[in-house]
Amino acid sequence: MKTYTPYQMLYQNIKKDNPALFDVLNKMESYLSQVAPAINDIQVVPPAVNVVEAPWNALTPINGWSSAGFPYNPPAWRLTGTRVFFMGYMQAGNTTGGTQVLAMPVGSRPVNNIVFMVLGQTAFAGPALPTVFAFIAASGIVQIQSNSLVAGNYVSLEGLNYSTT
Repeated sequence: MKTYTPYQMLYQNIKKDNPALFDVLNKMESYLSQVAPAINDIQVVPPAVNVVEAPWNALTPINGWSSAGFPYNPPAWRLTGTRVFFMGYMQAGNTTGGTQVLAMPVGSRPVNNIVFMVLGQTAFAGPALPTVFAFIAASGIVQIQSNSLVAGNYVSLEGLNYSTT
């Protein structure tokens, strides 16, 4: 009498009870036996350049805008490689369209003007959804605009990022 391992017993039961699944398993086994040697030849190569994260740089809101305060992160940015990353929340001041709320220093500015949709608290109460946008100009001017943002509302910069190249 032949002795089977649990794997072999399962294999034999599948062969008997579910021929279609048995066929799929055979094809998978055949494929894996062909690619396994190639997988063993793969080498992990470390990156040529290690990117060191720079410290966070405080952003100073202007035109009545301010940090949202505790418990939120203060507005800040950092350059990692060629990407600028933001964190923090701001409280709205002057919300007139085109008002500058931040200034990005040289070396942290985008090559072209960019627009982000951002998370913001608004005074909106209507059938359409409120939209809050961050405009970051190649000149470093940052504006926050919305169809319903009013002074005192909060705007998040968390997760915004862009390339400087």
